[in-house]
Amino acid sequence: RRRTMPDPQKSPDKLGPAWKLLALASLNSTPEKQEVAAARNTYHRRTSQEKINLVKAMMDAERERERGSLSGNSAGFEARLVFNRDECDAHSSDATPPWQALMNWKSLHFFSNFESANLRRAVQIGNFEYDLLLATDTNTRRHVQWFYFRVSGTARGARYKFNVVNMRKNDSLFNYGLRPLMFSTKSQQHLNTGWERVGSEIAYFRSSIHRNGTGRGLYTLTFTIEMPFLDDDVYIAHCFPYTTADLHSFLASLKMDPERCRSVTQSS
Repeated sequence: RRRTMPDPQKSPDKLGPAWKLLALASLNSTPEKQEVAAARNTYHRRTSQEKINLVKAMMDAERERERGSLSGNSAGFEARLVFNRDECDAHSSDATPPWQALMNWKSLHFFSNFESANLRRAVQIGNFEYDLLLATDTNTRRHVQWFYFRVSGTARGARYKFNVVNMRKNDSLFNYGLRPLMFSTKSQQHLNTGWERVGSEIAYFRSSIHRNGTGRGLYTLTFTIEMPFLDDDVYIAHCFPYTTADLHSFLASLKMDPERCRSVTQSS
């Protein structure tokens, strides 16, 4: 039985786009879409040595930036805070800048005020490059692997580079072909697509940043995403989000089903 896909425009923003909005492009594949997909996969056809060289180049660039000779992807660019979930005082110098300031800077607007989102801070270090700091994963010993956030104010065709600077694992599947997930609201409206694997120049490597008081090094995940639309609302995640609200909705559907409800019991 065909399932009706929920409309992201009618979904509460606090929940983010429903996890059921998978890559519908595969259901309506065309030669043009296949050509675009093949182009996006070019990076992942590189040899292992080519990827190793790319990681080394990114590590060298990071060291140069730390020494002050580079600042993001624009020479002389002064890094600036563009998002801070931890500071609630709007008058604080450490708070998220006003909307008008972000518009004047032509910066992306970051959001982390919906279920399962975990972005804490975003610092713009270049015209199209951002360093991101994540909150630790829930119910773990301060592990950081999951990421989920939303951006708006995109420029069509612009290639945005995101550096997640406080990852904890010493290796990652992102070094072996894994790519981030993206949900473009306008792509869903105009092309009937949902969550898609996207990104190029993906690498995961050890940085020179250390955890406070431990001396243990942190790791950086970096990836570049080309935005398909102007002023789009885009969700970016490690994997398909499945929230507590999604689980409650699924369990409620089981209870409402006259056949399946006989096999389901509720203990509390």
